[in-house]
Amino acid sequence: MLAAAGALYNALALRRLRQAHPPPGRIHAVDGHAMHLYCTGAGAPTVVLESGGAESFLVWG
Repeated sequence: MLAAAGALYNALALRRLRQAHPPPGRIHAVDGHAMHLYCTGAGAPTVVLESGGAESFLVWG
């Protein structure tokens, strides 16, 4: 019961944090999935950095 209460608290806190501090960029639908895209800079070449393992884009900062 204690683990379930902790998981619920964490889910609610994460939801509130994401609403208070939305990530920059836009969400695009790609093949039925939501994809966060944040573009900066100009010119060539184009470099795409992808975070994995449920990490946020902040790992590239």
